[in-house]
Amino acid sequence: AVVSTQSTGTHFTETLGDVKQALLVSKPAQFEGQESLAEITSTLKASLVGKLKLVLVNVKEFVNPDVTFSTKPYFRGPFCVHDVRQSLVMRYLEQVINTVASLPDGVPPSLLLVTARLSLDFQTTTISFLAQLVSDMFP
Repeated sequence: AVVSTQSTGTHFTETLGDVKQALLVSKPAQFEGQESLAEITSTLKASLVGKLKLVLVNVKEFVNPDVTFSTKPYFRGPFCVHDVRQSLVMRYLEQVINTVASLPDGVPPSLLLVTARLSLDFQTTTISFLAQLVSDMFP
């Protein structure tokens, strides 16, 4: 779970750097053709959720019924609740929140707008979506 959390955290930091570049003159390929802040924010959110989904799909292999230890209640319960929900997903969300909250003074106002909108979207829809996704994937 630690490696996956580091991977998703690194992905967020790199993607935020891409957003910063996209708001400038030359845009990374991921943001090519996107002009509005709404489009850039949407791409950022989709990238972050997509990365977490990919990590969850990979981690789901540990609870595959073909893996003998995954059917043991002493593994499955703690793994699904503690390792996936609390460690992986919650740490990822904490990394996103902490990174946004610790943006230095002097960042472009457009980047502040994008991260503010991302934070609002996370609060209103994305976190509940991710919680439901994890509950469905790791019952």
